[in-house]
Amino acid sequence: MKRWLIALICIAIAKGTAYADRARSLRAIAVVSADAGASREIADRIMLKLSADRSMALVEREQLDLIDDEQAIALLGHTTSERIKVGRLLAADMLVLVARENTAGGLMVHVLVCDCETGARIGGSRVPFDTDGINEIVAEIRSALSRFPDGIRTIVTVPDFISRDLGFDHSHLQADLADLLREILLQKQGLAVVEINEARSIAVELERTGGDLRRLVPLLVEGEYRTDPRGQEGPSISIKVTLRKGEQEAVRIESGAIPIDAAGAFIVGTVQPEALNLLSESGGPGDAPGASFTRLIARADQFAEIGDFERAAALREAALLLQPQAVDQRVALVREYARWNHDPVEVWPRAASKGWDGPFWEYVVGQCRASWRRSLQHVERLILNRQVDLKVGGELFEDTIHSICGIRPTNAAQLGEEERLKKDFIRHVAPALFQLPSSDSPSMREQQRELAVYRIFEMAFLRADGNFLHEEDLDLVGDLLCELLPEDTPVPMVLLYRLKDGTRMFGGDPERNVSPEAWARFARRLMNSPRPLAKACGQYAWLCDHHYRLNQVSEALLAEAESLSASLDSAPLETLDISRHLKQVANEELGWARGAWQKTMATSALSRQEAAPPPNPTPSVEGPLVQAEGTILCERVRLDPLEILLVSQGPGSEKLEGHRWRAAGGSYGWLEIIPAWEGLDVVFSTGAILFLGADQTAREILVGEELSIGSVVFDGRHVWASGGYDQGVYVIDRDGHLVAHITAADGLPDSSYCTPLHVIGPGRVLAAGSIGIKGRGWLATLELVGTRPRVNVFHEAVKAWPHGDASAEAALDPTMRFFPEWIMGHRDETGQRWIYVGRSRHGAPLMVDLDALAVRVYAGEFPRREGPASAFLSLHGLLYIAGSSGDFRAFRLDRQTHGFVNAIERTNHYWHSGNATAGRLTVHDGYLYSIGDTLWQRYHLASRREEILIKLPRSLPDYGSGVAWNLAVSRCFGLVAWHGEKIYRVSVDPKRSGRD
Repeated sequence: MKRWLIALICIAIAKGTAYADRARSLRAIAVVSADAGASREIADRIMLKLSADRSMALVEREQLDLIDDEQAIALLGHTTSERIKVGRLLAADMLVLVARENTAGGLMVHVLVCDCETGARIGGSRVPFDTDGINEIVAEIRSALSRFPDGIRTIVTVPDFISRDLGFDHSHLQADLADLLREILLQKQGLAVVEINEARSIAVELERTGGDLRRLVPLLVEGEYRTDPRGQEGPSISIKVTLRKGEQEAVRIESGAIPIDAAGAFIVGTVQPEALNLLSESGGPGDAPGASFTRLIARADQFAEIGDFERAAALREAALLLQPQAVDQRVALVREYARWNHDPVEVWPRAASKGWDGPFWEYVVGQCRASWRRSLQHVERLILNRQVDLKVGGELFEDTIHSICGIRPTNAAQLGEEERLKKDFIRHVAPALFQLPSSDSPSMREQQRELAVYRIFEMAFLRADGNFLHEEDLDLVGDLLCELLPEDTPVPMVLLYRLKDGTRMFGGDPERNVSPEAWARFARRLMNSPRPLAKACGQYAWLCDHHYRLNQVSEALLAEAESLSASLDSAPLETLDISRHLKQVANEELGWARGAWQKTMATSALSRQEAAPPPNPTPSVEGPLVQAEGTILCERVRLDPLEILLVSQGPGSEKLEGHRWRAAGGSYGWLEIIPAWEGLDVVFSTGAILFLGADQTAREILVGEELSIGSVVFDGRHVWASGGYDQGVYVIDRDGHLVAHITAADGLPDSSYCTPLHVIGPGRVLAAGSIGIKGRGWLATLELVGTRPRVNVFHEAVKAWPHGDASAEAALDPTMRFFPEWIMGHRDETGQRWIYVGRSRHGAPLMVDLDALAVRVYAGEFPRREGPASAFLSLHGLLYIAGSSGDFRAFRLDRQTHGFVNAIERTNHYWHSGNATAGRLTVHDGYLYSIGDTLWQRYHLASRREEILIKLPRSLPDYGSGVAWNLAVSRCFGLVAWHGEKIYRVSVDPKRSGRD
């Protein structure tokens, strides 16, 4: 447990009236302790050490007591502006902040030396609390003074470097390289090195107070790098650094490809001398605030583009201190905070503990809590000052509050203070939403008002500190309805849902729901409100409580329901209930109350009468016909079950159907059949790869709990298998031997989820993957040269999607992040080959020119966005696509637009339903087979004759299970279909045209 005690040591050169007669070289030191306990001991010991220096004068404690409470003064020293204030208050030139910390290794003292005129940090150390440690503190103070005999001559700002890597293995270098440069520059006389947040605070404070900002001639150092783990002489790094000083032309320094171990030497030996050389030149004045603002925003945009919202937010905060009126940048900042807080960790550091109670996650939670609070302040400013319209204001209001959910699942118990802040924020800001301007039509504005109030009540019921309901939540809702929101605020459905749920909002758990007494007080408060809508909501809450909790039926209850319904059809509620949501639910309760009362009154008369049983539905005559030998006849299709025997790596054998393999994330049965060598197929599960022979036995080849197999292909020579969880790609020969395991050591990027594969030639496949929970996507070709893999990553997609994903420009940018779902190939009528990669959630797939490996986004509406790859089939220059219904379409690629156009006229307009994954294609004996949810058919490719094989889906076994049928041409059994884990050999009766 950490306990921080703060002390201030003020090293002052006399400036004020009280020090006007003091010699310029005399230093006045004020040692201020945070309390009268152990912190005072540190202060006294430092004063004793410094008292021997005749060039320093100690400020007496009586003088400090006249200034302010010591602890308050100590706490002022944590921000740049407050350091300046404290320095001026004490007529000081420098401050030294000292913090005492109890650690497992004993008592430690942190020291931070700051310049009072600018607030910049000019020195610091961390030492044990003992005699040697106190000596080190005193030495640090004297060292800082010696380095700045004439004060700060210039300030160097060094933001963290930008990583241009696809992955995160070397992301630590972003801070490490910047820290190295900061540290070596810090030793130079008169030079203050600051981070970006401190630099912008200094600039604003000096500009506001008339300080000599332009005298400082600040230098901005911006760096970026990219690593190559497979450099010719080992892992390498390429570093680019830009030095900007005032209005002078920027100086650019590039390392070229150098060993990663030489990165530090490049910073020290090349970048540092260039920076010092630039500082030694007699340059012009420093940047104007407008130029600094522009550079900060440009740098923030660079970080935001690659999804590094934490650093982007820090830079944008800096820019806003230079131009607080930049509303668009404040809006961008709030959205960056929200996106960062929603997903604070993109990839968990390999060396960090994976537990939610580990130090890494503890640090993340602390950062998120701080940024969440900061974002509330920005939203409050934007809305209360009416700097955004109703649409944007409503979005920011909801996104900001909801972003606490990034840490809420694991740390809700720590977020009690955040819940209190949320309630204060809603009370203060929600009413102002309805004062925001709107440039839309009156009808659109009313829709925006309804959406805004929906967001308000949704956030009111969403507790930061857990899933439960407390009476204080009802107090907030009551305040909003009865006092805070405009009287004509629409009633949202989310509120009506909660009023209906009442004390059962979280099921029957009494510890998570409010008490019936608290709910009754809440309903009575609303019913007693002079506001008509609030009163009607209270009546509805009262009705639902008696209906659902108490299960009461009475004439009084019916009268209350009739009164509520009638009031909603007359003034003023008829006008105020604009959406008529309240009228709708009130009528539902009225209908129930009438029916329940009539049933109660008729109970005695009907008590001896038995209700007539409902007529039995006419049984369907449709369904599969099961023959004596187990064959199933489904209209024209004959399904012969195949019983596959599993031969595992362990002792014994069992049926393939029903067996489970443990894998990453759980236990799974077999998933798919992949035709391979003559007389041999591949069957795979998430945790296993098996070879299936004509003797109906499946033999385990690769099994492992660490596996996460999701894609298997056959290139004519080898089987390639891939999965997620960064497990790489496996290559297996016909004998079941593992020929290669392609991993990061071979240059293959990590893939956190799935890695779909597609064969592009013998010994060659194309792979797609994504890194982290935010989807840094990549495409690569994998080639087996002998037994050595060759990896070529030819496309990287690291840009983060803009807010709302609605940007037309972003939609056509192939470098936007993505999660790959499927890959399919097409050879057009000219023979050119194309690859299409389906992207989760982001519309059109990527389109790859396979010869040039050039990547674009498919322009226009793609015929079918959903996978799997077996729904697509390229044949004779046409692309056939199965629909979820079982029908299909054929397309030709337009060479000018690069879009697909219909090649065969089809009449069924309902061939595919969006988001549906049913629908498979395969070719067998000159026929194209197409199956789906409602139809099985085949299409003779030569004659274009079409045959319906199954038109009644009830004819199939297990109808209504929701599991899609799959189809393939086995190398062992010919045409096969499988449904779940049951495999059937498929044949078509040429004589049958339906059921006999």
